[in-house]
Amino acid sequence: MEHVGIFPHDVGLDFPQYYVKSLFCFAAEGRVNGWGIRILHAILYGCIPVVIMPFFGLTLIWEELLPWDRFAVVVSESELNELPERLLSYTPQEIREMRRELACALPRFLYSSLFGSYMGEELKADAIATLLKLVHAGLQLLQSFLVTIFRLKEKRDKKVRSD
Repeated sequence: MEHVGIFPHDVGLDFPQYYVKSLFCFAAEGRVNGWGIRILHAILYGCIPVVIMPFFGLTLIWEELLPWDRFAVVVSESELNELPERLLSYTPQEIREMRRELACALPRFLYSSLFGSYMGEELKADAIATLLKLVHAGLQLLQSFLVTIFRLKEKRDKKVRSD
């Protein structure tokens, strides 16, 4: 009988081979409320990340820009009992599509503009560009908020003066 294990060395594979040969890779939460390296390893090796969200309100990196539901399996702790059936329910076509989406998301996790291209990806869509895009969007939102507050204050001041 073939031995099946949880860890790469249990099945005679080194770390990268384990990811490459897997369809789905568990991306467990890290010590600081994040997944970081586990998700990055899965994405780098083309393995669909399986992310368990431990509580409501925790977000995934670049969640505002990336369609996580297209390239990862994200479940809550309450859905863990159904996880095996859910993973087995994906068709080969759905898995191919998820891996295509995974390849599109990959550059957003690399720091190519700092360290150079890893796999020929464009430098303009790396992690730094993604961060700057989110900061810019946040600043635009803040600016809109401040303009709205300023206009409301002006209206209030005009009303006070007219009374």
